[in-house]
Amino acid sequence: MPADSRIFIGAYDFDLADIKTPHTIAEPAIGPNGPVDYTERSWAAGMQSVEQGIDYHPGTDQRPTMPTYVTSKGVDAAFPGQVICQPQATTVSVGSGPALGSVLVQVDFTPSGGAISTFLVENQRYQHKLSAAAPTWTQSVDVGSGQVGYDGIAHEGNIAIGFGSAGLAYSSDGATFTVASSNLPAHAFGALGQNLYRAVRPNTVYAATAINGSYDSGSVIGDSSFAINSLTGVEQLLMIGKEDGVYSIDVEGLVTPFTPELRIQANANFASVRGSDSFNNDGYFRTLNGVVKIEAGAGTKSRVGLDQLASPDLPTVVVQAMCHDDRYLYALCANTAADLMILRRGIFGSWHTFYWDGTAGTKQGQHIAVSSVFGYPALFFSYYDGASVYTTKFIRLSTFPNPIQDTNYRYDTAVGRFRVGRFGSSEAQLVFDQIMVQSRSCTANLTITPYISADGGAITQFGSVAVTTSPSQTIKPTTAVTANYIDLYFDLVTNSASTTPALIGFSLKGAYRPNHRKVHTFTFSSQRGHLSVRGGARREAPTETAADLETLLTTNTYSTVKDERGATFNGLVTDLARSTVNLRASNEAEEVIQATVWEKTS
Repeated sequence: MPADSRIFIGAYDFDLADIKTPHTIAEPAIGPNGPVDYTERSWAAGMQSVEQGIDYHPGTDQRPTMPTYVTSKGVDAAFPGQVICQPQATTVSVGSGPALGSVLVQVDFTPSGGAISTFLVENQRYQHKLSAAAPTWTQSVDVGSGQVGYDGIAHEGNIAIGFGSAGLAYSSDGATFTVASSNLPAHAFGALGQNLYRAVRPNTVYAATAINGSYDSGSVIGDSSFAINSLTGVEQLLMIGKEDGVYSIDVEGLVTPFTPELRIQANANFASVRGSDSFNNDGYFRTLNGVVKIEAGAGTKSRVGLDQLASPDLPTVVVQAMCHDDRYLYALCANTAADLMILRRGIFGSWHTFYWDGTAGTKQGQHIAVSSVFGYPALFFSYYDGASVYTTKFIRLSTFPNPIQDTNYRYDTAVGRFRVGRFGSSEAQLVFDQIMVQSRSCTANLTITPYISADGGAITQFGSVAVTTSPSQTIKPTTAVTANYIDLYFDLVTNSASTTPALIGFSLKGAYRPNHRKVHTFTFSSQRGHLSVRGGARREAPTETAADLETLLTTNTYSTVKDERGATFNGLVTDLARSTVNLRASNEAEEVIQATVWEKTS
């Protein structure tokens, strides 16, 4: 006996055509399929931002486009084509005098015919200095009982330390300081060309050609409701950082507000002495939650990414202090928990984690500065333990663009972790069964270990061995990793401060295992008076078949489908094809309609 030919789709019923295969079922793959070769291409482009997210999509060659990476902790990913261990930081002790206070700024000064020293300006009565001959902090200036330091500057053969409304102290030799009278108060200093500027809170700036020279009558900047925090010379403008934003004053005394939109988030730390700098002839200022860049030549402003960085591995990124050398802008972040972070930005705008201290204990960032006091460029920074102790450290900076070329460079021996961007698809599972790691200098004591997180789960080692052989080593786990999404990590470690392993590249290999969708193709005949496969007369007029199917084609919701086998599923009519054929040679031509129905996936 023939099978039942009746098909139900929603509120309609149809008869299958009297042909050999009136109903076929296919299961095409959904999403990508085939082999996967996941290769990191350009991690030197910088850490990704919020806008980029953490989900990358493969290109037409099934390889992902990876302009950035997610996180580095304890590794340096700034140089193109390599990831290495982060630099070593060395503590500078206090040799004599009182303990360090909260450091606001650091100033290098070389007296005429003398040797360079570097001075700390601290929010306390006593100030410290350090020289190569005595590589410890020693007391250098006492600004007087009840006074504290605010800012410092080296200008035209003198160094000055401002201690607020009470005045300033200056010296031509860095040893003996003269305390100026109270008619020279100074809360902030700045220089532009030959001119020296000092700011007096709340909102007045005075100009002179020498620290102890004759100052002009002063310029009023903004209103007195918000105090001046810093002065920064950029190109032909003096940038004035106030609690309510950044202003400028030109040689003719014209005052211009640069950031009026930020006035609503006025803050005592806005554009502070610590948090303002001039780099590559542009001005940089910390805001409440980010950093603003002002191009002095064009007068344009933009955010520079710190407030946009997105990673579940990083704390909230709030800049405490900034400084620069000839290649990079450095940002010390105001962490209040156990981790201390220094980010570094190249001239072309890519941020990288330069230094990470994840050891126990609160480390609140204080100041950051570049000094040549030791005869080589060094990055100094300080932090507070949240109770009573201030600590300063320095990092020896590389004299080469690539630190590996500098034999005097020193590396941290703690484990560093590098995290690349998320890869995968919600449409298909990935099966990874090997990783090839390209490296330099790997040995039993200089290792690179790959880790993987499947679908946001626990981070586990990929395989059971570390990379100990260069230039290439392949690792195959006992059980392949299966997931829709993967996050990949590399841990770098060295037991020698003079050597580092270098991650050059990797290729994570596997295959897509796609999901599938059932696609039904039903063939109906609409010839009037044809016989059904059960031998009876057709139950529906030919015009009704076409009209009902066209109605279903325009329906955007799934309908209940019951096929000739009695199987029930939810389906969506997605395509109709009509043709006129002879189903049997002895009969007249009749119209046949093929309907494509997608079965809903679970």
